Amino acid sequence: ENPHQKASIYSLEGIPFNEQLKKIQGKELSFNNILDIQAGIRIFSDFREPCSVVIKHNSPCGLSVDRNLIEAYRRAYKTDKISSFGGVVGFNRKVNKEVAEEVVRSGFREVVFAPSFTKGAINVFSQKSHLIVCEVKSNTKKLLWDMRQINGGFLLQERDTLICKSDLLKFPTFKKPNRKMLEELLFAFKVVKHLKSNAIAITKGKTTLGLCGGQPSRIDAVKIAIKKALNTRGAVLASDAFFPYSDSIEEAYRAGIKAVIQPGGSKKDKEVIEACNKYGIVMVFTGIRHFLH
Repeated sequence: ENPHQKASIYSLEGIPFNEQLKKIQGKELSFNNILDIQAGIRIFSDFREPCSVVIKHNSPCGLSVDRNLIEAYRRAYKTDKISSFGGVVGFNRKVNKEVAEEVVRSGFREVVFAPSFTKGAINVFSQKSHLIVCEVKSNTKKLLWDMRQINGGFLLQERDTLICKSDLLKFPTFKKPNRKMLEELLFAFKVVKHLKSNAIAITKGKTTLGLCGGQPSRIDAVKIAIKKALNTRGAVLASDAFFPYSDSIEEAYRAGIKAVIQPGGSKKDKEVIEACNKYGIVMVFTGIRHFLH
């Protein structure tokens, strides 16, 4: 993780790491690179559409889905151009020459990974000798457990692979989402699942506009996500856990957010719902919390 730390990689029996990832070019993969690629693999397991993600420090800083892969990358990159510097770029479809050229034009990247690359794409990337380019098999086996070392032992838990389904949602506000809005809300909730808690994702057009994770205060996460977004008018907001107070809704209203999706379950749910009704904001309860630490 840092130059003064030694590191090794070990494979589990039956799913050796070197059979899942093939390096095409570039310097040696670092501890951080591997973690970022793994974060991308987890993200792509939740998105079937053509998708691009920019990852920095094991967290997405931009994500978009689009039938046109180059457009998905452009939108993902646009989310946070500053944070994307030196980041890891991932795709869940074959990368062609045009997409590769767009990645190179957009600035310095540490790693680019995808299921495969055309010869034209590899030729483009070869002009950047230090850029790491990797093929990651699309049929990579999903890890079912999270393991953390603690003093004297390990913590083991099931990985959070739960996907929110529309038939389990609750609609507590006066205003209800139409089909298009509901699709956007579910997209945002899938994104926020992959941000460190407390996490907020603001999206529009199945593209991230503002992301914030790892904040001890939820209201601070809301403020930062709004600040990082270029334009939040008409966007939706997803929260990985319930809102303890209505202050986040007030911030969302001032930013022009039109709909919010969150797990619900707070003692202050009634207060939060009333705030949404007051400001004409749609709210959806999922009943699913996505803490990530």
